[in-house]
Amino acid sequence: ILDAALNDIKNVLCPKFDYDTLKLLDSNSRMSRAIDGSMYYPGAVGMNNIRETDYINVVLQAILFVKPIRNFFLREENYLCSTVPPGDLLFTLAVRFGELTRKIWNPKNFKAHVSPHEMIQAIVKVSKKKIRDGK
Repeated sequence: ILDAALNDIKNVLCPKFDYDTLKLLDSNSRMSRAIDGSMYYPGAVGMNNIRETDYINVVLQAILFVKPIRNFFLREENYLCSTVPPGDLLFTLAVRFGELTRKIWNPKNFKAHVSPHEMIQAIVKVSKKKIRDGK
């Protein structure tokens, strides 16, 4: 089935970044238009505050502007091809961070904000609930 709407959904759920796109990220001053009509700069999107997680959101946003970290996690193949045992929590954390990174820097989002829910769940799990949403 070839449908433009399916491509839109695919681009939002699993955005892809090639090396040429990475080179342009820091020099791009053009705003993107979300499907809902709102304008945003890729990388400068809002994050949902899930039960008082604003402190986590701030730290994540700051980390995502460190260019080597951002560029590493924008390219899924940098961390998905590693061989780790199933259920490895640190690997899960890396995957969730990569997903969030790609969603925040995606120029084809449906909205000008993203949800950090899966990332926060991974943080809670890795910290053995020492860091929790709302605490």
